[in-house]
Amino acid sequence: MRKLVLGLGASCSLMSIPFAALAQHSHDHVHGEGNLVIVTEANPVTVEFSSDLWNLVGFETAPETEAQKSLLSEARVTLENADNILAFNRQAGCVLQSAESNFSSLFDTHEHTDDHDHDHDHDHDHDHDHDHGLGADDAEHDGHLKAEVTYTFQCARLDRVTSLTTSLLDRFENLEKVEAVAFTQDGQLWHQFRKGSSKMDLK
Repeated sequence: MRKLVLGLGASCSLMSIPFAALAQHSHDHVHGEGNLVIVTEANPVTVEFSSDLWNLVGFETAPETEAQKSLLSEARVTLENADNILAFNRQAGCVLQSAESNFSSLFDTHEHTDDHDHDHDHDHDHDHDHDHGLGADDAEHDGHLKAEVTYTFQCARLDRVTSLTTSLLDRFENLEKVEAVAFTQDGQLWHQFRKGSSKMDLK
């Protein structure tokens, strides 16, 4: 694990852009790998998880069959039930406030993409020859969907937040590792969760 102490101004600016620390890396299409961004500098404490859909359900496009829709629904329930996924050390007194995901949009991707393509064909044909790069709709444009979940906690003792434990790698067998970056009161921490390694020290 690597540690780099940041100035307060730099770390606060990072808090305002979710997934910023791993944004470039998350553009890569890598099976078996997820990302976590953890911010414990002040309340509310946030943990943001992102992963290619394939790592969670075994397919990476919008669900087409009832079986696929069922798998996606099961993944959503699992991930939005933070008590089964994440836990800070008990001494910190962290209580989950909310868990918000983009799963609703993953069910509707076909309809959104069809509408977008229809409008694009009629109004922006001249743009097809240009390389626009990856943008906000990457998951739809490159054909590989991503799942994202943001967990918000209120911690009674921020000074006692010393570790985070996750069961992500146990819950999803296709997920082989999770790259994590944490912004704490002491600085920036990097960690890699792997099978059999579920705990990240935050001090």
